[in-house]
Amino acid sequence: IMSDIPAAFFFLLSVWLLLFKKNYHFLGAIALGFTLSLRVALVPFSLLYLLYILWQRKNNGREILLSLSGFFLGSFPFLYYFYQTNLFTVTYAHNIKTIFLKDYFSHASDYFLSFILIYPLMLIIGLFQRYKKGLILKSIFILAFLLFPLIEMHPAHHNYFILMVLYQRYFLFIMAPLLIGYSIFLARTIITNEIRFIPIFLAMAIGAFAMSSMHQNVLNENYTIHKAIYNNTSEDSLLITDDRTEKFVHNIFGKRKTLNIETVQDIYDIFHHIEIFRSGDIFVIYKEEYELEREKSENIFNLILNHYPFEDILSREKGLNLKIFKISKVAKANISGLN
Repeated sequence: IMSDIPAAFFFLLSVWLLLFKKNYHFLGAIALGFTLSLRVALVPFSLLYLLYILWQRKNNGREILLSLSGFFLGSFPFLYYFYQTNLFTVTYAHNIKTIFLKDYFSHASDYFLSFILIYPLMLIIGLFQRYKKGLILKSIFILAFLLFPLIEMHPAHHNYFILMVLYQRYFLFIMAPLLIGYSIFLARTIITNEIRFIPIFLAMAIGAFAMSSMHQNVLNENYTIHKAIYNNTSEDSLLITDDRTEKFVHNIFGKRKTLNIETVQDIYDIFHHIEIFRSGDIFVIYKEEYELEREKSENIFNLILNHYPFEDILSREKGLNLKIFKISKVAKANISGLN
């Protein structure tokens, strides 16, 4: 369950109510504010959009009041979450490492290529079509296109199929400007009647089914991994994981205490957490990966396993891309001399 589609729905609902309908300013502003609760990345785009709406209605105080009150009402869940969560703690600031200026142009070129390929020439055709309210919507898209390449991409971003499946979802809420322009172009040139649309629709349906089937295979694998973790651990366990494995653990499926090695400052802290844990069993759990950026994480896991006796829990299950080791604190770790 991901927030991309609901965020896109409420953002587009706000576009429809605020830009293309009359007398729906309050409801449209609520929808716009609510997008912030679904996707924090929408904050700069929603604020830009809100400023445009307020500028449009600068001569009507009642509409400005309705828009502002609706926006704050819709964004209340986001503001409450912001108040409850100290977003400026050191722990949160640690995630700044995911922003890379040095990779900006390579990421931007990947996005540029994928927007051209996802539908033939969609970026060029969709962006240069003229239509009502297109300027503000295209401005929001361009802003997103300038900002999103700053964020670290998936390690498999060199695979353009994975890039289009995983990373175009971040653009769902502002892909509408391109799709509107693209559909106008098609209606004027290729799809001038329903008969011509049928083969295009069939080709799109087959492609969508193929992509969904491949995605379902990934979901099935993820479910198998998730089930293996919960079947082999208990609620009082400590799970030592990394970012990619921790996502399979969520309180909605059953509480587990996790120690993410990528959020701990150094190896000494990891051993300290292990030594003071008294509630139950301790497990080292991670997915087997064959990527250069995994080397550091796997070295830490190996250090832990080298210092404690362990039992390989998943040795009987073949073909599962997961490692689960149960470690025993029968002897304290000798961490002197670690570097």
